[in-house]
Amino acid sequence: MARFFTHSFTSGSVTAGSSLDTNRTGLPDRFNIVRLKVTPNTGGAARVQIFQKDTFSTTDLAYNAGPFTSLIDPIEDTTQLERNQYPICFYEDEDATGELHIRIFNDHTAAQTYAVEVDIAIPHAAVATVTTQFDKTSDITLANITGLTHNVVASERYTFEAILYTTSNASGGVKAAIGGTATATDIVYEAITIEGTSISAHTRATALATAVGGVTAVTAAYIRITGTITINAAGTLTCQFAQNASFGTASSVLVGSEFKIWRKE
Repeated sequence: MARFFTHSFTSGSVTAGSSLDTNRTGLPDRFNIVRLKVTPNTGGAARVQIFQKDTFSTTDLAYNAGPFTSLIDPIEDTTQLERNQYPICFYEDEDATGELHIRIFNDHTAAQTYAVEVDIAIPHAAVATVTTQFDKTSDITLANITGLTHNVVASERYTFEAILYTTSNASGGVKAAIGGTATATDIVYEAITIEGTSISAHTRATALATAVGGVTAVTAAYIRITGTITINAAGTLTCQFAQNASFGTASSVLVGSEFKIWRKE
């Protein structure tokens, strides 16, 4: 299942016979494009390419459409689309900044701007995982865990869950938080830290970057964080980690840990 919305914008001016590379920021970090419509302001020929990365290199080309030569064309029998509607069967954004990478070619004889509409499907659940062990040594300051980050959109509400498998020297311990560059209209999250078969900590936070689940006497611990957030300003949402007490032997978040978010309806 997925949620659909339309992302619209007007391109900058593209001179005749040239192209314009544009990145649309602020989108979710994983999405699929189901339709792309590009309308020139004065008519004439146009082509469009979509890339998986903002380098716009040939190896990252995901889709190529055109040339199309009519501003408004009848519905085609084969596609059931207007001529200036470019169908995208499947494209998953893979760039960590949550951008849509579009190159627009102007094959007309005069400069044009383009009205762009993109129908985007967002999976209800997105998952980020730790692929390289994340270590903190002699440092109690929370830091973003490499790999456990999602982009989030303003005015949307999300549910999230983090599963952190950790290990440390008994004197260093562990603690965690939910932080990021986004701001929250409201947020609440709870953490349960389990050592062996015992719950060592059960804590709640109502602000971003607030440490939860902190324990010092630990060698291996499982931290589970669950919560909800309403986004005020778009940005990133990320899991954070640090030692609970500064110690020379590292405390670590292990490979296999993950951070999931769900967009609320």
